[in-house]
Amino acid sequence: MKLRTKTSLIMAVIIIAVLGITGGSYLYFLENSLRHSIYNGLESITDTSSQAIARFLEDTQREALAVAMALDKKALEEGDITPIEEKLKEIFEIFPKFENGMFILDTEGKLWVDYPMYQRTRGVDLSFRPYFKKTMEDQAGIISAPYRSVRTGNPVLTFTSLLRGTSDQVLGILGCSVQLSSPLALEGIRQTKIGTSGFMYVFDTTRLLIIYPDNDRILKRDVNPGANRLFDAAIEGFEGVGETVDSQGVPMLVSFKHVPSSDWIVAAQQPLSEAFAPIRAARERMMYGIIIAVIITVFIVFFVVRGITGPIYRLRSATLFFDAENPESHSAFIKELERISLSQGDEISDLAIAFMEVCTRLNKTMVSLRDYARDWERTFNSVSDAIFILDRDNRILRINRSAAILRNMKEEDAVGQSFYKLMHGIDRQPDYYPSIGDLVTGTPHVMEVKGMMGNMFRLTLAPLVHESGEIVGTVCTAVDITEQKRAGDILRKRERELKIKTKNLEETNIALKVLLKHKDEHKAELEESVLDNVRKLVLPYVEQLKRTNPDVKQTAYLEIIESNLNQIIAPSSQHLSSVYFNLTPREVQVASLIKDGKTNKDMAELLNLSLRAIEFYRENIRKKLGLTHKKLNLKSHLQTYKA
Repeated sequence: MKLRTKTSLIMAVIIIAVLGITGGSYLYFLENSLRHSIYNGLESITDTSSQAIARFLEDTQREALAVAMALDKKALEEGDITPIEEKLKEIFEIFPKFENGMFILDTEGKLWVDYPMYQRTRGVDLSFRPYFKKTMEDQAGIISAPYRSVRTGNPVLTFTSLLRGTSDQVLGILGCSVQLSSPLALEGIRQTKIGTSGFMYVFDTTRLLIIYPDNDRILKRDVNPGANRLFDAAIEGFEGVGETVDSQGVPMLVSFKHVPSSDWIVAAQQPLSEAFAPIRAARERMMYGIIIAVIITVFIVFFVVRGITGPIYRLRSATLFFDAENPESHSAFIKELERISLSQGDEISDLAIAFMEVCTRLNKTMVSLRDYARDWERTFNSVSDAIFILDRDNRILRINRSAAILRNMKEEDAVGQSFYKLMHGIDRQPDYYPSIGDLVTGTPHVMEVKGMMGNMFRLTLAPLVHESGEIVGTVCTAVDITEQKRAGDILRKRERELKIKTKNLEETNIALKVLLKHKDEHKAELEESVLDNVRKLVLPYVEQLKRTNPDVKQTAYLEIIESNLNQIIAPSSQHLSSVYFNLTPREVQVASLIKDGKTNKDMAELLNLSLRAIEFYRENIRKKLGLTHKKLNLKSHLQTYKA
C-alpha cells in the first residue's frame, strides 16, 4: 500500500474516530436524558391516574350508599315496586354514571326491582355473584370485582350497599352498576394516548385486565407468568418505571402504580422504538455527516500528500537501480542521491544523505559477509565428521567434504536426495528416527544406526531453527564407530567371562560359610549333649554318694571326680551362663534342673539344699529373666534357650 493511500486512510480513521466518539458520547447523553424524561412523564401519568381511579371508586361507593339511604324503607319492607321504581328514576337523573342500572336483590339474591328496567332480569337469582355473597357476609357495601353484566353484557363494576328496614333488619342489597367503558366512568383512561402508539391499561393482582385499549382482551387473564418481567414484578408489589418486553414481544418503556385501597394496578407504556425515534434519526444524520466528512478529507489529503511525496518517489526510483553485488551500480546510485539531496534542500535531502550513508555501510557489510561465507565454507569442509544439512522432508540441502568422501559421491549429486536413501537405501523414515516435532526442545538427539555397507554410525540430530523460531530442517552429524563397536564387543565379552568367574568364587565362599556354620552348630550341640549327660547321669549320683557318709579316702576320690567333671563342663556352663544372662553358677545349676523338669523337692535332694533355698533361687531366676508379675511357666520359658 502506497504512502499517500496510507495517509488518506489514517486521516479517514482519525476523523471517523473523533466524530464517532464525540457523536456517540452526545447521543449517549441525549438518550439518557430522553429516557429520564420519558420515565418521569410515564410515572407522572400513572401516579395521576391511580389517584383519579381511587377517587372515582371512593366517590361512587359513597353515591351508592346515598342512593340506598334515599329509598323508602316502608316500601322496601312491603315489596312495593312502584314507589321504588319512581325513586330510582329520580336518582338516575342525579347519578347518570349508573347507566348500567340500579337494582335491588332480596336476602335470597333474587332481583325484584331495577332501573332502567329489564324484564328479562327480574326474578333472576343472582346469589352466585361474589359481590352479593361478600356484602351479605360483611354486612356492608363493597366494590365488586369487574365482570360482564347479565343485563347488558358489558364489563361493569357494581357498587353495593346494604338495605335495612325500619327495625334495622336486613332487607337485601342495592347494586349500582357502572360500565367501565363509559365516559362517565374510566373510559378516559382507556382512551389516553402516550405518544403515537403508547397507551394505558389497568389490571389487578389476579392478572385480570380491567381496562385495555383492545376490547377483546378486557376481563381476560392472557398475560402468562414470565411473559412480561415488570408486569410480574408489579403484581408482587413493584412500583416504578423500567424497560421490559410485553406479552406480545414488543420492547416497552413502562411505569406501574398501585391504586390506593384496592388490588388494581395502573400501567402506562410506550414502545421503545417510538420513544427513541429521535435518537435513531440523530444517529442516522450523524453517520451521513461522518461519511461526507471522510470522503472530503480523503480527497484533500490525497492531493496534498501527492505533492509532498513526489520527491520520495524519485528517491524510491533511484533505489531500484541499486545492486550491492555490482560496484558500478553502487556508484550510479550514489550520484543520483547526491542530485536529489542538492535539488530538495528539505527533509527529503536529509533522507537522501542518510540513504547514501546506509548504502556505503551496506556495501562494506556485503564485502564482510562474503568473507565470512568463504571462512564458513572452509570451516564446514575442514570438519572431520560427516555433516548433512536436511530440509523438513529430510532431503539433503548440503553436505561437507567428509560426508562426500564417506558416501563416495560429489556434493552436488547428493543435494535433493533422501537422507534415508543415501544412508540406509530406503525411501521412508525408519521408526527409530525422531520426527521434526521431537526436536522442538532444541536438545540434540544421539543414536547409533547401521549403514548400507554394514558399518555402524553415531548420528547426532539437531534442529535447524529459523530466526522466527520455526524448525526448518535438521543438521545431522555422522561418525563411523565400527571399530569402536568391535573393540567394545571384545571388552564386553571379557567382562562377561570375569562376571562368570566372580560368580563361581562367590558360590564357593557361600558353600564354605555354610560348612563352617554347620561345624559350629554341631560343636554347640555336642557340648550341650555332654553337659546334659553329665548333669543328668553323673552329678546326681556324685551328690548322693556324698550323702552316704563316705570315709576320708572315698571323699577325696569324690572331690577329685567332681573337680574333673566341673573342668570338663566348665566351657558349656559358661555358655549357659551367658545365655541365661547374669545368673550365678548355683542359679544356672537350678535353672538347668528346672529346664529338665525337676521338682523343688528333687532339686533340694540333688543339691543338698532346703526347699526354701530352692524357692529363693527360683524367684531370683524369674526376676533376672524379666518374668516377675508375668503369668509365664519358668520351665517352658527356659526350654526356649538352646544352651
